[in-house]
Amino acid sequence: SELAENYDVAYINDVHSYDTDDDGEIDDLQMEVIKITTGKLKANYPYLIRAKNVDAKEMNLELTDATLRATKENTVTCTSVFMQFDVTGTYNIMSQEDYPEILAISTDGAWKKLAEDTALKPFRLYLTLTALDGSPVVVEEEALTRMRIVTRGEEGDVTGIEDAQFTIDNSEMKIYDLSGRRVKTPAKGGVYIINGKKVVF
Repeated sequence: SELAENYDVAYINDVHSYDTDDDGEIDDLQMEVIKITTGKLKANYPYLIRAKNVDAKEMNLELTDATLRATKENTVTCTSVFMQFDVTGTYNIMSQEDYPEILAISTDGAWKKLAEDTALKPFRLYLTLTALDGSPVVVEEEALTRMRIVTRGEEGDVTGIEDAQFTIDNSEMKIYDLSGRRVKTPAKGGVYIINGKKVVF
């Protein structure tokens, strides 16, 4: 189909946080998305769509046997131990003046606040962040306003999972769980982050 030939479509799977410089503060946030390769898309659901070529940047789809549904905003929510991340699709123009706290996807693939005197166009996604009361986690402001989008399984992707069966001396190696917390004794069968890659023990 035209959609499969010209566009990658993905759904939001999770949000991961990392302390890459070991200073006790979260400095890297990644929103993990997974490509959809088969099946149908739901109406009024926030998907990420990426054009595979320049000509596909203007999307014009001809649909047959389509059932029209009333337009309504829908939100996907991911929650970590310290914050709630809500991604919503919009059918309206959202100006920076009226919505100064929302984040939108920038050209470099990160979520950023809208620049002054700009607006988010219709048929786009926006992200809102809500801190969870009582969390001891400290997050750097830059990480909150510049979250990267990572497609799971793409070549060179830090979220690619590698199967590994080995023993390690973890007294020198830094191992983190999927929430970005340092782990001294990894459990067998668990998934951990070592040197920026997910590893299954």
